[in-house]
Amino acid sequence: MNPEVPAGVLALGFGCLFLRLARMPRELRQERARPSGDDQTGLWGSRLLFVCLLSWVGWSPSYSPSLNIDLQVTGLCLALVGLGLIERALAHNPWFTPLIRVQSERDHRVVSKGPYAHLRHPGYLGELLLVAGIPLSFGVVSALAIWPLWALLIWRRIRLEERVLLDGLEGYAAYRQRVPGLWPRLRTR
Repeated sequence: MNPEVPAGVLALGFGCLFLRLARMPRELRQERARPSGDDQTGLWGSRLLFVCLLSWVGWSPSYSPSLNIDLQVTGLCLALVGLGLIERALAHNPWFTPLIRVQSERDHRVVSKGPYAHLRHPGYLGELLLVAGIPLSFGVVSALAIWPLWALLIWRRIRLEERVLLDGLEGYAAYRQRVPGLWPRLRTR
């Protein structure tokens, strides 16, 4: 697949995500832009890894235009589903911000609608799918080497977030019992 195809499709996907962010209320945009303090959650590490991933994909001599087109299309689909999950998580959860804290001054409550009805961390699942999909869609399979590091940072962040929300957010313990964390349950009827 010509690299301009995934580049264009992903640019459109990221553009839609940024438009969603731009349409959010000013107070929410300010909260989401708030500095994250000492970054004990690995947020800057994940941002750095994302820049490394894009650089690896963009300047990689291992780009393989002969990579199976099905694998590239699968990667593009993973990336787009990831972007969609991130967008839906941001749209349904006004307390989804880089800084992990209970936002009592903003009447923080448990969100259990939209993707949060099926899993507690849809934005993080979206990130994992996006980071797996980008290298595949461009045919740079070697860039998947970043994925385990990304998954480790996400795992650390989820652990911290769970502790903070269990300690300070009313109703989170019951929500945690009902809804899986990072992967939805498959229901058999």
